Amino acid sequence: MTKETLKSCPFCGGEAAWCGSGVFMDGDYIHECHQITCKTCHIQFDLNGPHNPELMKDLRKITAKAWNQRT
Repeated sequence: MTKETLKSCPFCGGEAAWCGSGVFMDGDYIHECHQITCKTCHIQFDLNGPHNPELMKDLRKITAKAWNQRT
C-alpha cells in the first residue's frame, strides 16, 4: 500500500487518515481504500475512479494531492 502523506483537515485542523489500512476484497476485485477521513470532525473525502487494481495506486496519489491542495 502506498503511504501518501496527508495534510491536516482543511476544515478543523484535525489529523487526516486513510479510512482503511490494507487491501480489502470488494465483490470480485481487490482494491486499496482511497477515502480520506478526518479523525476529529469525521469529514470524508473520496474521488470516484475505476475499480481496477492496477489503477488504485494512481487514484490514491490523485486523492491525496486533491486533499492536500490549499487555496
